[in-house]
Amino acid sequence: MATKTVKNRLRINQTKEMTLKQLYDEHMEYSKARNFRPQTLENNEFNFIVLSDYFGEDCLIEDITPKAMNGYINYLTNERGIKVISVNERLKYIRKLMNYAYKCGYCAKFNIELLKDTTENKTPLTQEEVQKLIAKPTKMTFSEVRSWAIANLVLSCGIRSRNVREVKVSDLDLHNRTLYLRDTKSHKPQTIYLSHSIIKILNEWLKITQLKGDSPLFPTVYGEELSNRSLKNLFRAYARSRGVETSLHILRHTYARDLVKADVNPMIIKELLGHHSLEVTQRYIKLFSDDIRKATDGLDTLVQYQKNRIKLGGSK
Repeated sequence: MATKTVKNRLRINQTKEMTLKQLYDEHMEYSKARNFRPQTLENNEFNFIVLSDYFGEDCLIEDITPKAMNGYINYLTNERGIKVISVNERLKYIRKLMNYAYKCGYCAKFNIELLKDTTENKTPLTQEEVQKLIAKPTKMTFSEVRSWAIANLVLSCGIRSRNVREVKVSDLDLHNRTLYLRDTKSHKPQTIYLSHSIIKILNEWLKITQLKGDSPLFPTVYGEELSNRSLKNLFRAYARSRGVETSLHILRHTYARDLVKADVNPMIIKELLGHHSLEVTQRYIKLFSDDIRKATDGLDTLVQYQKNRIKLGGSK
């Protein structure tokens, strides 16, 4: 019966012009029926508000063409002064929305390409930068200790910022040194094994905050789950206060780089980073192996020795 209703609705919608608001409402119903995360629904709502501010809620979806998208991108970057990384978040939402419309037969398919961000630094941290971030705070305020604990956690196991926000106190087993991630990017739960040093830091964090049970492990001062934007902003501020320009994603890159540098088995790296396929892991390995090889070439002691001998008059 439900399938028949959906088919009838699709036939009706295919015979009439659909507005952007109608598409948004239908896609939101679709997302809720499939138990999309509250944060995803909230992000979709925000992105739609930005989208409808430019196009208008009554804009027909057939009018959202590649040419119209160029105007929207210009509006976001030039008129609103939004950074490339945020513009891409808006574009990802439109791509998701229009792909849904295409699958339902409401519009023709067209590609929405993301912008290239030439300003974002994706280089892993140096040892000096890592030391600055993991050093124990001199002022043990809630915000400072929270960011300190988060920095140490991500650098020690490479979990994604999404998991930092969603993990609960009950997911942490201090005795067995494990952290249970209920929902990962691969849509599978994952158990992470933690080092003694990070367990010590997390134990200290829990003693200070007295957090328990289903409370977020890293909540707001009001005990609520941090939003994606709040986490990004507070961690950026924490890093800058220590003289480092970085993000949690770069900390994850740093962890991956260190695994490759330590010559850890690719299959183990895949499991540790929670990749859905070995192909994704191989990209990390290739990227960081090249960097390590270049660094090794630059530090080739035999080459330096030969250069010094030439400078000193050469060998006989």
